[in-house]
Amino acid sequence: MTLNKVFSLSMIALGLAACSSNGTANNGNNSLVSGPGVATQGAVVSSFYGVKDDVRKAVDSWAVNKGFKPTEVELASVTQQVGSVSSKGSNINLFDVVPAQNKVQKVDTVTTARVKAGGDNYELISKGQAHIYRQNYSLIAGLSELERIEKDPSGIKRNLDVDDDVDLVVKGSATKILPAAGKFSYSGIATDGEKQGALSYVVDFEKKNGKGEITGIGKTDITLSEAPIKEFSHTNEFDNTVIKGHGIEGSNYKLGFFGPNAEEIVGAVTQGTNSIGFAGSRPH
Repeated sequence: MTLNKVFSLSMIALGLAACSSNGTANNGNNSLVSGPGVATQGAVVSSFYGVKDDVRKAVDSWAVNKGFKPTEVELASVTQQVGSVSSKGSNINLFDVVPAQNKVQKVDTVTTARVKAGGDNYELISKGQAHIYRQNYSLIAGLSELERIEKDPSGIKRNLDVDDDVDLVVKGSATKILPAAGKFSYSGIATDGEKQGALSYVVDFEKKNGKGEITGIGKTDITLSEAPIKEFSHTNEFDNTVIKGHGIEGSNYKLGFFGPNAEEIVGAVTQGTNSIGFAGSRPH
């Protein structure tokens, strides 16, 4: 399964994510502003409301297939479980799901939509898996659906077709002020949702550019060509949260800087029709 929802960084004017006083990512639930799923400040929260909007689309599609009229269908509630963290109307903070480790961590996900349709109560249950690579100030997660179940009013369950896409989600505290000088090497991981490789990337903050490579995925290494530092804004399609800050856009890849002193990078590279997510850090 490929990461076919590309980490799309459009390079535009800045607006920066904040850090907490101890230098780690702001993991509080105070980052929601008017409009569902739009995050500022720490920009690390997976918004329940954004998830509900996404679920609503799935419910609408299900209702059409069942032959219900729109006026006969109501999405009563949505609950979400990611690993051991659950939500019943608030937010799930992906930084709370797994600790910061130098590896991809897999956790199960369950989203349950309770629907009133034609006067009866149904449940639509989506089971999946999240592959999360979490650093101190940022994370990248691939969210995939493995099973979708309909539970009818009599309690009978039947399997539905699943969405084969992988939602690529980026969270973190974007860098506000980049280092004025210095050349730093970043190392970490890269993954296409199935295989895992290694990232190595070098940034020259005085010359304001960066370049690197990915090894271990596919038969040949992937070159991340030299490109200049710019400003970016990234919107997570999964929950409509927005992260704005500084980044680099090459011919086949895009990345953003995270942490108070650009300690970390997160991005994705396009390889043919596939997309490969990557994340790395430099020595503090």
